[in-house]
Amino acid sequence: MAPQYIGELTPIYDNHQSFYGKARVYRRDKVIVLVSYTTEVMRYDTISHNLTRLVGQPESATTNRHMREFARQLAFEDMNKKALCKLDTFSDGAQFDGNFHASTNPYYGFSWLTPDINC
Repeated sequence: MAPQYIGELTPIYDNHQSFYGKARVYRRDKVIVLVSYTTEVMRYDTISHNLTRLVGQPESATTNRHMREFARQLAFEDMNKKALCKLDTFSDGAQFDGNFHASTNPYYGFSWLTPDINC
């Protein structure tokens, strides 16, 4: 199923007025996906209510802000970087240019091999 665009992530809890189109939300089957810039960085499973992050994220302060806002809007507690690092991870994150593409991660499919250097 092709991802369905929900819209831009609009700050409610963050003190910025806008993320200027750099954080977008999509729905793919029963999963809500956060795309920061061009990378799928978080997933929320609407069935299991499990929030996961891409291994190695958050990579930047801005992506960290996107991820924290996404989690808060899904009724999770405010997460600092340490709390984000405790989330379960996925390693098959997609690059995004209007469509999701297979990961360019060299460890694709081998999450136990994937280094999590940012946490």
